[in-house]
Amino acid sequence: MNVKAIMQYLGKCRREISELANVRGEKSVSYWFDYLWCAVRHGCLIRQYVYGEFYRLSSIDRKESMTYPRLIKVFKKLNHPDYVHLLENKRDFNVHFAPYVKREWIYTGNRL
Repeated sequence: MNVKAIMQYLGKCRREISELANVRGEKSVSYWFDYLWCAVRHGCLIRQYVYGEFYRLSSIDRKESMTYPRLIKVFKKLNHPDYVHLLENKRDFNVHFAPYVKREWIYTGNRL
């Protein structure tokens, strides 16, 4: 990440946390510390923290929540590089998963 992108993200965080604190009638400093902890510990993004109400969750619920880095780990684990090509090409998918889809497919051949 470059410096400009980091500064933009921090500006967005400042706006979101200030708005959250104003709505809830509390000091934004406590939300800043809590958000930074959630970002470091759980990989929580600012949108999930504010709009997903991550700040309301208990520590146990925070550990079980699906945050962006956890989602990436799931994607990498489930989408093994040796088999991703089956999902990218409809014909290969249909041929490989024909026993499960239970449909007849018509292949017109290669088109130019």
